[in-house]
Amino acid sequence: MKKEERKLEDYTRLFKLVGNPQRLAIVLMLYAKEVLGGSKSLSFTQIVEVLGIPKTRTGTLNSYLNILIEADFINKDDSGKKNPLYHLDEAGREFLEEFGLTEKLDAKIREMERKLEAEEARE
Repeated sequence: MKKEERKLEDYTRLFKLVGNPQRLAIVLMLYAKEVLGGSKSLSFTQIVEVLGIPKTRTGTLNSYLNILIEADFINKDDSGKKNPLYHLDEAGREFLEEFGLTEKLDAKIREMERKLEAEEARE
């Protein structure tokens, strides 16, 4: 198999992985959490709240998280906690970097952060 064909297969697999809006949102949320500093993880409950997932659909979220974990896009830390923590893993970060998304996301995240700070200062 040619190198170009292999690369296309890899890209197809990656895009299929993040082709679901909620899986992509999870990766983007965890990246934003890294950029903003502090805790680089989100709990299962936080992910449910941010995505607005009804309690009856958390099984679907679990499935999405497991798919991302298997692909090394995210990592799960459930060290004795009822509410595991998730953070971005190497493959997820590499995906964002490979397609030049980190620079664009960094700029957008910083812009949103400045707007929030300005709003808080006015209050």
